[in-house]
Amino acid sequence: MSRLEGVQYVRLAPGAAQAVAPYAGTSAEQIEELVLDLRAWPDEIRPAPLRARNGWRVAGDPILVDACDDGLLFSPGSSTRPSHENPILVRWSDVLDMQVLGAREDLGA
Repeated sequence: MSRLEGVQYVRLAPGAAQAVAPYAGTSAEQIEELVLDLRAWPDEIRPAPLRARNGWRVAGDPILVDACDDGLLFSPGSSTRPSHENPILVRWSDVLDMQVLGAREDLGA
């Protein structure tokens, strides 16, 4: 799988919403996913590819496992299950933009 580039959807591991909420300026309940633009995505962050409906393999989403004053911590490797072992740190200074995608509301309500 090739290196990630540009803006990426980021899935959250259990507990990651609570960790990133103070830095995103919102509550954990409002965070379903993030959209991140980084100066450069580290080579060690290689999400597992997903199979599209047409059978083609498409790039998977990086998985955020934690956040701290130093930056965002991502699951390494290419597993579809998040790993908290040896997380990859992306410093806040390398985050160009972070957008919160909130929980989808029921359109029928």
